[in-house]
Amino acid sequence: MLADAVIDETPGLFWLNVTEAFRSKSQLAEVIKLAEVARQRGTTFVIGGRHTGELESVATDGEGKPRWIVCESMAQLRRVATAIV
Repeated sequence: MLADAVIDETPGLFWLNVTEAFRSKSQLAEVIKLAEVARQRGTTFVIGGRHTGELESVATDGEGKPRWIVCESMAQLRRVATAIV
């Protein structure tokens, strides 16, 4: 669903706040799919929230490239957003 929004709108930046633990591998797969769609569209994908640590094992793709930027604060998010404008 969120990937569809990135495809339709092609935003410059997409922010995902991970406040709850992942309940299944399919949820994790959806985040990875979202990251791929964002990359294909040239959208900067940013993740934040208290459960971002659960994504560390899949934070890079098969080539070792980061799938997203992790922001630990709104100030970091602001710096990222300002840098891409």
